[in-house]
Amino acid sequence: GATAGFSTAPASKIYLPIDTAKNYPNVAQEEKDPNSQLNYVKKLIEMRKAHPALGTQGEWTLISDVNQAYPMVYLRSTEKERILVVLNPSGKEVECTFPSFGIKKPVQIWGDSKKCSYKSGKENDKIKVKAISFVMYQL
Repeated sequence: GATAGFSTAPASKIYLPIDTAKNYPNVAQEEKDPNSQLNYVKKLIEMRKAHPALGTQGEWTLISDVNQAYPMVYLRSTEKERILVVLNPSGKEVECTFPSFGIKKPVQIWGDSKKCSYKSGKENDKIKVKAISFVMYQL
């Protein structure tokens, strides 16, 4: 239809314009592709609902060094939950060392384990992240 299945409103009333390319994305195609932007956003919403620390009530603490652009590592937390978020939008593998959380093996809740590694230490933990990747760990 006029809005590619993304809205029932008239095309002139929706927030973002519809792509005019010949093979523009539409909901039917996006739902079939597990790696589509639509399914990615649905997963983000699912994660936020499942983990209160990722919601508006969660605290935000920068873990990585502000002088090192990537990876960006930050902690989202509530009284009952802590989630470590690691982002590397750069085109190269990067690593970050930070004070240990005392967790021997944090639980990965999203991201590609083949692209990220977490090593726990007595005093410091280390994360290595491949290019253009992310991971979330529940601590």
